[in-house]
This record gives sequence, structure tokens and C-alpha cells, in this order.
Amino acid sequence: MRSDSSDFTARLTRLRQQIDTWRATRVAHAPMPAALWDAATALARERGVNPVRQALGLSYRSLQLRVAAPPTSEVPAPLHFVDVTPLVGASSEVVVDLTDAHGTRLSVRLPAGTSFDLAGVITAFRRGAP
Repeated sequence: MRSDSSDFTARLTRLRQQIDTWRATRVAHAPMPAALWDAATALARERGVNPVRQALGLSYRSLQLRVAAPPTSEVPAPLHFVDVTPLVGASSEVVVDLTDAHGTRLSVRLPAGTSFDLAGVITAFRRGAP
């Protein structure tokens, strides 16, 4: 039992260091990265919301909502708009512009007739893959 407690404490300490690093380098008002929230949520599910939020300096309500929700990997963000309508004769280039809920944008420009995995690009973009 003691090793479980020391392992939990080590994970909590590592996560606090990661959150502190993010806070020191973040752009003003930027949301905390999903990976940090996911780690905090996992710890809160294991030991409770209040002790974890106190140790990490997080909002009780924000953490509680995440603990109550299904894991983010199971619930993708809603897809608001994708327009892949070709404009016949308008250009020899295909442009695909994506914007996520946080305002992050991706623009893909390809010569007409180029085949690529649009579904894969959209999936990677929505997951935040590099």
C-alpha cells in the first residue's frame, strides 16, 4: 500500500511541475493543454477531486466537470464546418482550411489532382497531433 501512495505522490509532484512550467511560459489566458487536464483528471479519479485540485492549484469546478465527463479520447470535439467544394476552373490549387474550437487554424494547399488522406488530416488536427 505504501508504494501505491509514494507512486501517487511522485505522479502528483511531476504533474505539478509540468503545470507550473506551463503557467510560467503560457500565452496570457491560454487554456491549459488537454494532456495536463487528462493527467489531473486521472489522478482525481484515483484519489478524489479536492485533494488533487489543492495539490495542483486547479479550479475545483473545472476538475470536477472533467472527472464527471467521459475521457476526451472517447468524445471528439464537435466538427463545426468543413468545406471541400471544388471550384471548377477557378484554380489549379486545392485549399483546405480548418479551424478548431480554440481558434487554431490549419491550411493545406495542394496542386489540383493531388490525392491525400483528408480524413486523416482532419482527425490528426482535431486530436492536436503535431
